[in-house]
Amino acid sequence: MQFTNHSSLPMPTTSTQDNQLALWSARPHPLEIPEILAIIGEYFDFEGDWQRRRWNKKTNIAYLLAFIRVSKLWYKTFHPFLWYSSEDTKGFTQKAMSINSYNLMILKAKFVDVTPFRCTRLVTLELNRTYEDDDSTIEMKRQLVRLNPGLKYLHLEGFERGDFGVEDFAKLNNVERLSFRYWNNNDMPFIDILRPMAKTLRILDLSRIKDFAVSNSLDAGNSISQLTLPQLEEIKLDRHVFGDKCPIPTRLVRDLVVHCPGLKKLDLLLDERDDDADFSNLAACLRASCPLLQDLGIHLHSHRKGSIALATLIKESSATGLVKLSIKRGAWNDDVLAAILFHTKTLTELWICWDKTFGKSDAEFALNLLVKCHHLKKFKVTNVPWSCYRILYDWQSKEWGCKRLEEFELDFSSRIFGEDEIDYSDADEEIERISGTKAVMGWNLIDTWSSSLSLPRALRTLFELLEGMEYVTMLKYERRRLIRATPPSCKQPVA
Repeated sequence: MQFTNHSSLPMPTTSTQDNQLALWSARPHPLEIPEILAIIGEYFDFEGDWQRRRWNKKTNIAYLLAFIRVSKLWYKTFHPFLWYSSEDTKGFTQKAMSINSYNLMILKAKFVDVTPFRCTRLVTLELNRTYEDDDSTIEMKRQLVRLNPGLKYLHLEGFERGDFGVEDFAKLNNVERLSFRYWNNNDMPFIDILRPMAKTLRILDLSRIKDFAVSNSLDAGNSISQLTLPQLEEIKLDRHVFGDKCPIPTRLVRDLVVHCPGLKKLDLLLDERDDDADFSNLAACLRASCPLLQDLGIHLHSHRKGSIALATLIKESSATGLVKLSIKRGAWNDDVLAAILFHTKTLTELWICWDKTFGKSDAEFALNLLVKCHHLKKFKVTNVPWSCYRILYDWQSKEWGCKRLEEFELDFSSRIFGEDEIDYSDADEEIERISGTKAVMGWNLIDTWSSSLSLPRALRTLFELLEGMEYVTMLKYERRRLIRATPPSCKQPVA
């Protein structure tokens, strides 16, 4: 007689049980119930769905440990929050980090021992090479890169030749932002590093790199080395030699931007040793390869560079017209002015850097821009000598044409000892102060890190300069933000 093993057969279910199962599966996660969120929400920084909330650093971590101990469900729910970022794990033992680091989504390991970290789910990774790193430590850092194919932001700093290979980046096909600082990769074609992330990379930051090669010169004509980065919108590029920022030769910039048809923002520290033809070739390359370029930042290593080269790069680099332009050093003359005014129909943001060797001509140059750039919304001048603040009165001599200007920023350079042109006799300089509650000449201070600000003569001059220009609603002075006490749109109509 044979017996049937009924334990292996599925249990019959009734329609009532099916309905209960459907209701249970349709129930929201406990942390999505509004009543619970209202109670515990203040302890978390919300970053989207409930699975990506992290612990609020301002709250005592003991509260989170209490949450974990409520029940198994709360432990399962809140435990990953505790280990969401390495910044929240300070004070834990290496054993605890080794056991729980698989939960980490963000690892910022600058000058931090990476030994206890066993991460495979990272979306953000920052690594730094230190003088104490031996071969085994470097290998562990390479493993962190290789074992996290889901990375969206990768920052590597200070690594030398041989520390990383192309194979370490082979699986990084989700990276959206890549940042290398003090990087040396002359013997490794950089284009091969970018190849796996070609479809996702949006921002590329190569800051103070020591040596740089976009592709292998032997393969420059080979079609296999060709690559397109359709999503790349922003590039920052400069070099580091003997402790200082150094320029990048224009030929290397050309080798890189030809792969970036969607490039919109480019920030460069250029080599003054390049001749005018090099700058012209770079402008032609940008115009042909990057038709969407709208934001250009130029920092020349020396302001003695000929103005024709700078003017050519400004005027001819964009096919559709520049929207934002930053010139952090240059020769201010008619050639450069004409190049900037070439984009007057599209230019809305402009940043220029004062040159102490020119003085009054800088003020006239800036005034011409304020008069003739009719679509400007943001205007910034930096590195103005304290002795030149009286030149601001000259800006009142002509009516500004930028009637859409909303934000005006002026930063002074450090005071030079023995600068006898400054008038320190103003008795009100350190007496009257401006704050968020006390308005002076129609302006309030809105910065939270500074409760009040003394009113030096330069700032008073700025207030006088902007008097009657109600369209300017924000003023930035020495990196402090001020707004009008009563914006025109908020004024009550007179009865």
